[in-house]
Amino acid sequence: MELNLTRRQMIIIGAVIVLLIIIIAILSMMGKPDTTEEIFVPQVYDANNLDSSVVNTEMKQMNDEEMGARALSRNFVARFLSYSNENWGENINVLESQMTESMMQYAQRELLQLKSDHPLDEFYGVSAKVLSQSIVEEGDGYTINVDVQLQKTIGDDEEIEYLSYEVDLVASGDSWLINSMYLVE
Repeated sequence: MELNLTRRQMIIIGAVIVLLIIIIAILSMMGKPDTTEEIFVPQVYDANNLDSSVVNTEMKQMNDEEMGARALSRNFVARFLSYSNENWGENINVLESQMTESMMQYAQRELLQLKSDHPLDEFYGVSAKVLSQSIVEEGDGYTINVDVQLQKTIGDDEEIEYLSYEVDLVASGDSWLINSMYLVE
């Protein structure tokens, strides 16, 4: 079978083939990402790339007394600020052994105020999460700034609030007691 193509037909076929090659090349380039563009890769800290000498130095600088005070303030604030109108006062009862008498009186006043502000006809609950803490003052005791996230539920509504509290600790034998806690404005 012999094809008798004129010169004009061969030019048209050649042009169509070149055009198809160009279209295929353009389409294949459009599908590939630009490799010259830098992609941001966040630094992930794990056991493989963490400079443990820095962490160990910071931990060595924090003595047992300070670590105990920090742990007490963190746990106290998280529990003290977590409650609901279904179990009024349970959080305070659990923490009673960690408070001075003046702090206990403050806690009882706060409880009475909360009970009057939030009657039992609608659920009211607060869940506290400590985000960070830092020592503000050292001496005979500690003053520790504690940043918290409060998730409040009132009926079906939820809201999140971020607050800072200062917690004063006093020594009691070999342990610490919470002497006061107040909102930092």
